[in-house]
Amino acid sequence: MALVEKITQLDLALYEILKNPVLFSEFVQNIDKMDYEESFELTYYQREFIADFNNAESLCCGRSVGKTVSLTNYILWLLVFNVFPEDYIVYTVPSKVHLEPVFTNLIRMLRGNSFLRNFLDGRGGINSSEFKITLLNGSVLHCRIAGQTGTGANVIGLHSPVVILDEAGYYPWGTWKELQPILNSWTPGSRMIVSGVPTGLRENNVLFHADQENSSYTKHRISAYENPRFGADEEQKALEDYGGKETDDFIHLVLGQHGKPIFALFDRGQFEIKSYPVHKLQLNGLEYKENIAEYITRIAVFPNLDKNAKVIFGVDLGYTEPTAIIILYFDSYGRIFEHGRVQLNKVSYPIQERIIDKLDDKFHPALIGIDKGSGGSGIHVIQSLTEGLDYLHKEYKKRVVPIDFSSSIVLGIDSNGEEIKSKTKPFSVSVLQDYTNNHKLIFSSTDMELISELERMTYSKTPTGDIIYKTLTPKGGKAGEDHFTQALLCASLANYLNTEYMMFQPSREKLLGCGWIA
Repeated sequence: MALVEKITQLDLALYEILKNPVLFSEFVQNIDKMDYEESFELTYYQREFIADFNNAESLCCGRSVGKTVSLTNYILWLLVFNVFPEDYIVYTVPSKVHLEPVFTNLIRMLRGNSFLRNFLDGRGGINSSEFKITLLNGSVLHCRIAGQTGTGANVIGLHSPVVILDEAGYYPWGTWKELQPILNSWTPGSRMIVSGVPTGLRENNVLFHADQENSSYTKHRISAYENPRFGADEEQKALEDYGGKETDDFIHLVLGQHGKPIFALFDRGQFEIKSYPVHKLQLNGLEYKENIAEYITRIAVFPNLDKNAKVIFGVDLGYTEPTAIIILYFDSYGRIFEHGRVQLNKVSYPIQERIIDKLDDKFHPALIGIDKGSGGSGIHVIQSLTEGLDYLHKEYKKRVVPIDFSSSIVLGIDSNGEEIKSKTKPFSVSVLQDYTNNHKLIFSSTDMELISELERMTYSKTPTGDIIYKTLTPKGGKAGEDHFTQALLCASLANYLNTEYMMFQPSREKLLGCGWIA
């Protein structure tokens, strides 16, 4: 009885795993290349089982279907049985945020389970800095993060009979190509597993490639409806969260399907990336409240630029969502570089005006592109800067360029005298694409977050031909943060409108002016 009382829920779960070794848990059984259907007990026989076939598998699924638990179970099974005693196992993901669920589960099981603790050296065995697990039976797991550079540097040199790639919808294509040679395909039982949730992306998308394009992969597609815990209440919540069954989010995250094509707008392979410093500053309005002196002190120590440098700002205003200010400068060849980024969290709009003004004092930008905001949040700030008595001497009206992404831009006049218009958002995106692809905008290797944010910006078209833009989160779902992308769009469009665009715009005579009378 005393022994029974010591058995925990984790022990019971592990007993089921060891008694019935799993391949992606109970809902995926890869029998495409198996010639038999035996049941397996806790014996040495599993070596014969895995040595009998070579596999390449793709798992395309929705969220909340048990993928994380299944991967944890499968990795534990490989490690506990030391299936490949002469080799190590590789688990690779796009970024650290994707690694944490499985790696944390493995640590929890190995340290918290009374049976698994016997496989772990009490003085070590888990290296959380290198994301490496070594058991006393000699089995080893290497976890590798592809990283944001997309070069494959983190996987080159590995050689393993089992490679498990998770969150493949976000895995860099360059790293994927470098990953292919590391699989020891000649080892009996070697296996490449590619899993993830669809994003709708097609071109150079690892998950779409394995699931739809590469015939050597067996296909397993799991929707949330196959999860017995996904009942009527969960379905209703998903419908409300994702806006109905026809939306991209529902199709990807619940049904686990690729849905209609979604296209990436920016490819880091086309970027010019150099090594130069980019400075970052975050100011929290909940911490500093209305104490303008605190904000000014933080801005004062923000690194300056050469006083002769031509500078432009891009500003995406918000309160509930952060305000993003990007500071760019030109070199002697007319190329644009990023000097720094300022993020304001929960800072009131009057304080934001003062912060923009202090940054103006510090950098003297030639142009300031400011997003008016879908709800008009930026209109008051723009009016205060351009027309307020406190700022009249700064002549912001000549330098502030209001950007209304919901409106249209007049590009010229046709032969009939009619205005040629283009919607502002698509036009601004095309300008930024031109700047990046032609290397007029030079990115920094010290700010890969901005590059990653740009890469997650996608578009799709409605049946009526309207373009819908969306910035994906690192793990899919609702719109990810795109504040600095918006700020960059404002800066690049402001520069275009006041340089290249103005070259072919007809000059218009000013008929009426107004001003303040003190």
